[in-house]
Amino acid sequence: MLEIFIKGKRVRIGIFGGTFNPVHNGHKALAVYVQQKLSLDRFDFVPSYNAPHKENMSILPWEFRLRLLSLAVDGLENIRINTLEANRLGKSYTEETLGAYNKENPQAEIFFVLGAESFLALDTWKNGLLLPFLAEFVILQRFSEQDVAIKNFIEKNFPNARYDKCEKKWYLSADKKHGLQIVNNPLYEVSSTVIREKYLKGEDISSLVPELVLNELEQGQESVKRIWQTI
Repeated sequence: MLEIFIKGKRVRIGIFGGTFNPVHNGHKALAVYVQQKLSLDRFDFVPSYNAPHKENMSILPWEFRLRLLSLAVDGLENIRINTLEANRLGKSYTEETLGAYNKENPQAEIFFVLGAESFLALDTWKNGLLLPFLAEFVILQRFSEQDVAIKNFIEKNFPNARYDKCEKKWYLSADKKHGLQIVNNPLYEVSSTVIREKYLKGEDISSLVPELVLNELEQGQESVKRIWQTI
């Protein structure tokens, strides 16, 4: 179990999940940025083993995605990979992942990081509207236009939520135990979907993925292309 106190303060753990199909430079930059922005003691990548929202996607095998992710984060301080979703049978539900984190680290502060688009679809997730009560949500906003949509979604689905102007954070209950904050994402935008499309077209993706990741993709290019071309 992780030590829950470091020099007299509670450990702050960030969680960022996804298929990472494949991991790219945007993921690395995001991890470093959020870790510094929120003063996290640890930032965990949590690769999905069997993502329920992407059943029809052409996803690389778990072991290969994990190897790519390991290469990408190697050398990054206090950034690690948690493979807990591979230890569960069935689909990888965020509810179970957050529950596992809370059980293992009962006194730690858990921050669940996700994009604004994902947050706005939270009501389609399994018990999605209960998830912000299991960890503090950190919503990565790419466009200022998303402000209104996020605000409307919160007010519609969390009627007791109130915005604290001083702390620049939403609280879902009067006791302020359950927070939700919006963080502007100033990083360049690149998606795994675009990278897959470029790769299949034979276009250069060397500026989009870490060098070691690109080398692995090239070594296994026959299998990679076959899987990514599958619909």
